[in-house]
Amino acid sequence: DPDVLFFDQPTELLADLDPERRFFGRFNLPRRDADPRGAFAIDPAALRERVGVELPLRFNSGLSSINYAAANWEWVEHILKSVPPDPERAFLLEQTIFFLLAERGGWEALPTERYVLEPVESLHGVVARHYFGKTRDLLYTEGLPELIRRGWHR
Repeated sequence: DPDVLFFDQPTELLADLDPERRFFGRFNLPRRDADPRGAFAIDPAALRERVGVELPLRFNSGLSSINYAAANWEWVEHILKSVPPDPERAFLLEQTIFFLLAERGGWEALPTERYVLEPVESLHGVVARHYFGKTRDLLYTEGLPELIRRGWHR
């Protein structure tokens, strides 16, 4: 996402550049559980009933390493035909599709203390911070000033 700032070298993401890896993706996760109805474009109950897939309580596709060779697009198409997305939540369709691909192809979490979604007391040790919609103002008041302080604006 364009609202991700890197404060250090993302070794976990750079290590994932091998297209032969066995899983689909590595994702940054929130530290707290959230209602899947606020994170995905499909109804969790319908997905569970019709397809047997459970939406996670913690998932975010904004900062990730993706192995497109492990993508099963036919399976995603099958799911979305079985459980059509809610047009009111169409803005969550990308994240929904990434989760479905990850569910089928396997996925791992990035370390939440190094790849951060929520506000933190300090950016010490933080490799990347995803300033998603609810915290985007911190991109300008925290993230960019921190990069300037470190001299990375040159």
